[in-house]
Amino acid sequence: MLVRLTESNLVLARKLRKCELRINVEDLEALKELFDKLEGSHMETEKQLNEDPAAKEAEVREHLLKVESPEKTCVDYEGTTQQLVLQFQTKLDQLCTETQTANPNRLLQLLKQRMSCPST
Repeated sequence: MLVRLTESNLVLARKLRKCELRINVEDLEALKELFDKLEGSHMETEKQLNEDPAAKEAEVREHLLKVESPEKTCVDYEGTTQQLVLQFQTKLDQLCTETQTANPNRLLQLLKQRMSCPST
């Protein structure tokens, strides 16, 4: 009886060992499958992270160009305005000089000329 119980115990121990091994194999396979999924997700995330900076850099460059254009236009307008102010100041100085040195008849003549030709 002891021999039979010992043999039965050994057989059951082997079966238990096989079941434990099978369970371990199944767990390992499940872990490998999970690892593969995580690795795929990691690769996709890394790819997206690498693409995003390039897209953002392009977007920033585009916005910089949009900002630079009005700034250049503004600088051009400032230059034009300064030129016009200088031209008007020169004309005003000329008129002041002419009015100070001219006789009254000449002043009337100049005023009539200026009023008839607004473009000068």
